Parts: sequence; C-alpha cells; structure tokens
Amino acid sequence: MEPDLIDAYIVALRERLGRRRDADDIVDEVADHMREHADRLVARGEAADAAQHGAIARFGDVRVVARALAATDAGALAVPTPGTRRAGSAGLAAAVAWCVAAVVGAAGGHTEVLVPWTHTRYGIWVCTLTLAFGLSTLTVLGLLVRIGRLRTASGAALLVVGMLATVAMYPFGWAISVVAAVFAVTVLAGFARSWQHPDLVRPLRLLAVWLLGAVAVLFDDVLAIGPVDTYGDYEIVWLLAFLVGALGSAVAVGLVGLRLRAEPPANLGENLDLSVTASA
Repeated sequence: MEPDLIDAYIVALRERLGRRRDADDIVDEVADHMREHADRLVARGEAADAAQHGAIARFGDVRVVARALAATDAGALAVPTPGTRRAGSAGLAAAVAWCVAAVVGAAGGHTEVLVPWTHTRYGIWVCTLTLAFGLSTLTVLGLLVRIGRLRTASGAALLVVGMLATVAMYPFGWAISVVAAVFAVTVLAGFARSWQHPDLVRPLRLLAVWLLGAVAVLFDDVLAIGPVDTYGDYEIVWLLAFLVGALGSAVAVGLVGLRLRAEPPANLGENLDLSVTASA
C-alpha cells in the first residue's frame, strides 16, 4: 500500500494555512470528511490506495483548497506573506521613530517646558514625526493585507489618512495631537470589524490615547496646568498629551510589528508533490 496520502494532503494543507487561528480545527474537519469518503469507497469494493486517491480528487488541489480557506468573504487572501513580514519590520522601526520623536519633542522640538524651543529643534522633531507616521502607515498597510481588508473602503480610507497625516507633519507638526487623533479614529473605525484577528489588531486600541490628548489640547484652558506660552497655550498640557500619544503609538505599532514579523509566510503557491487524480 502507498504511504497514507490523506495524511500527506492534510500536512500540506496545514502548512499552507500558516498561523490562521482556526487552522487546526479546519484541517481536522477536512481529514474527517476525507477519511469518511475513503471508507465509503472501500466499502464499495475499491482498494485502499484507490479510495484515498478518490477522496483527494474529491477535495481538489491542496493549493486551491488552501486559498479558498484563507480567503475573506470578499475573496481576498488573509494569510501571512513576505510583504506582511516586511510591514512588521516597518512597525518595529515606527516604534523606534515614535520614541525618538518623544525625546526630541521634550527636548525643545515641541514646547520649551524643559528645553528652549528653536526652529532647528522643531525641524528635527517634525522630521521624526513624518518618519513615524510614514512607517506606521506602512505597518497598517501590511496589516490590511494580512487580514484581507486592503481592497475595502475602510482600508483605502486608512491609507489615505495615513499619507495625509505624514505629509501634514511639517506645516502642522505643532498640532500633532489633533492630527494623530484623526488618524487614530480612522484606524479604530477601519479595523472595527476585524477583531477576529485579536492578536494582530488589538494593540491598535492603544491609539485611542490620542483622542484624550486632542481633547486635552483643545480644552487646555479648562485644565489650566502650568505656565502659558506666547500663543496662550498651556505648554505642559500640550507636551504631556503628545508624550502619552507618542509612547502609546510606539507600543501599538511595535506590538503589531512584532506579531507580523513572527508569522512565517503561508505557502499557497508551490508545486504539490501529491497526485489529486483518482486511480482506477
């Protein structure tokens, strides 16, 4: 008798599903159905080898089956790829950029609570903010691909807002808390229906800190904490709102980046060394 072809099929299918959370349940169910079909063929008088070939032929090419199981309702694949792993690297780099932006902002780039503000420090600060937003947008792009939501209206809105926020940093860096709050709202809304991937998406909830920061900045005169600058703003409120938002963003995109990087790419396209043609 040939080696167990159904076992080989199931192993190949499992490998191609990558780290899908319900992959084990799916392949167990497929295996049960294939075994039941093979048993019925044996009961009709077919040889065991021919029965296994027949069961495999009934289910079809493992690559086609894996793609169907890895697709969303809209037909988009929702599996790890080399591109999503690179997006994970962008997430880790974004986390570093947000931390650097926090340091530079406190060191005279954003306010002069701790260090005197200068145009040079402001320029360095907005450059780091631009880099942080750009890398964060790339991370979001990879996450959209990973969960199969890139070609949706919410996915397109996420990318557009991310790019606009990146471009807006130099002229509007001083309003970082408000701009980042708009980005955060778009991200939270865009992934609102994607919590079936909790390990990947849940860290993004930390971006909600920007909403609190934006409220604090817009109503800083109500809080009235610390001295007032030449523009009539309470610098301590503005700086604290930014620092909390930047560090929250660093943790959020850093965790997403780590998890995207940790996923081995799904194997959905290699040639299959297993015949799916039923033997006579």
